[in-house]
Amino acid sequence: MAQVIAAVIGLMMGSFLTVVAERLHANRSFMLGRSQCNHCRKQLTWWELMPVIGYLVLRGRCRRCHSTIPWQYPVFELVAAASYTAVTWLFFPQWSILIPNLLVVTFLLVLCYSDWLYQEFPAVALYGALLVSAVAGYLNYQHEQVVVSASDSWLWWLSSSRQAWQSVVLGGGVAAGLLAMLAVPSRERWMAYGDVWLAGALGLWVGYPLSLFALATAFYTGAVVGVIQLVTRRAQSDHRLAFGPFLILGAIVVLVWGSNLFSAIMNLWGVAI
Repeated sequence: MAQVIAAVIGLMMGSFLTVVAERLHANRSFMLGRSQCNHCRKQLTWWELMPVIGYLVLRGRCRRCHSTIPWQYPVFELVAAASYTAVTWLFFPQWSILIPNLLVVTFLLVLCYSDWLYQEFPAVALYGALLVSAVAGYLNYQHEQVVVSASDSWLWWLSSSRQAWQSVVLGGGVAAGLLAMLAVPSRERWMAYGDVWLAGALGLWVGYPLSLFALATAFYTGAVVGVIQLVTRRAQSDHRLAFGPFLILGAIVVLVWGSNLFSAIMNLWGVAI
C-alpha cells in the first residue's frame, strides 16, 4: 500500500517538478502562476494537468492550439513515480530515513530534467542535492549498520557514526575527483563541471565504495544510449549527450541493489566482508 501511495505522489511530483525545472531555466518563480501551454499560453484545466492520463486523453496535443505536447512530460512523470516507489520500498516505515531520501530524489529529478532538456543544472537544486545527500547518506549508512549489527552498545554507535561520515565524505570525494580528472584537463570538453558537482552529491548519498558502482553504471548506460543514437542517426558524432540523467540512474540503481551486488562480487573474489 505504501508503494502505491508513493507511486501516485511520484506521478504528481513529476508533473510539478517539470514546471519547476522549466521555470528555473526561464528565471521565473515556480510558486506563482498556473501551468499553461508553452505555445498558445492558455491556462490548463485540472484534468489536463493529470499526470500521464491528461497526456493520453489529449493524445499528445494541446486541445486549443493543437501543438504537440513534449513526450518527455509523461515519461518524466513515470520516472518520478518509479523513483519514489523504489525509495519507499527500500526505507519504509523508517520515516526519519525515508523523508531525507525522498528529498534527495526530488532535487535529483529537477537536475535530471534540466540536464536532459537544457544541459544545465539549476544552482538551487544542485546545492540542495549536495546538502540533503550528505544527511541522507549518513542516515543510510547508520540504517544499514543497525540492520546487520546485533550490538546495542553506545561505543558501537560512536564507531559506526565515524565510519558513516568517512563513507559519505570518501564516496563524494572519489566520485567528484574521478570526473574532475576528465573535466579539468579537457576544459569541459569531456565532462562538464556541473557533472562533477552532481557526482559528488551522488557519492555523498550512496557512500564509498558504492559510488564507484554508480559511476560504472552511469558510464555503461550512457555509452549504450550514445551508440544507439549514433547508429540510428539521431545524433552527430560531435553531439553532446547529457550525462546527468545517467549519473542519477546509476545512483538509484546502486542505492536499491548495490549492497547485494557488492557483496556478491566480493564473495566471488573470495574477499570476506
